Amino acid sequence: MLLGGRNLKDGRLLKTDKDSYAEAIPRPSFQRAIAQPGDVVVSTLFDRRKLYLYREGDPPAVVNNSCAIIRAGKQSDYILSYLRNGKGQQDFLNKASEATGGAFIPRLSAADLAGIRIPILPFDELARLGHARIEHSSDNDLLALKEELESSREIIERLQSEKKGIQLFYEDRLRAISERIETNTLSNRIQNG
Repeated sequence: MLLGGRNLKDGRLLKTDKDSYAEAIPRPSFQRAIAQPGDVVVSTLFDRRKLYLYREGDPPAVVNNSCAIIRAGKQSDYILSYLRNGKGQQDFLNKASEATGGAFIPRLSAADLAGIRIPILPFDELARLGHARIEHSSDNDLLALKEELESSREIIERLQSEKKGIQLFYEDRLRAISERIETNTLSNRIQNG
């Protein structure tokens, strides 16, 4: 099946009457476009971004040029975990929509897609908090991790408060400098007539 944007809807993979099918073609570009379990397929054409996590058991598919594949690999499980998360997925889709260019036919280029920034944890934490690690952890390990993450809420709230304080400080300094520039300009005009 040639998988395109029309096959992606509300996080599901749909078959349509307009689907096309292809036999294997021995070109590297064709081989790279074969969807693999764990791939994230993103629609790139037109102005609405859609995302689908290709799963084991989905029909064999070759992703057409109206979509792109994010193939993170096992070492980047965090990216897949981020994109599986509702807020992470929405953040990513919003950034993808903002990066979309093209006056007549809106399109998200591979370069634009690669430029989307994903918030990232320190490297040591990535594997520990990734989806694959969680799926294979014991109940005791999961309970300990849950307790640790819940206790992190205080730290998160403190950091958010500090960030807000720093933001207010810089905004105040920017305002003070702008006012001073304005005053200096007015003083110069009065003094130099």
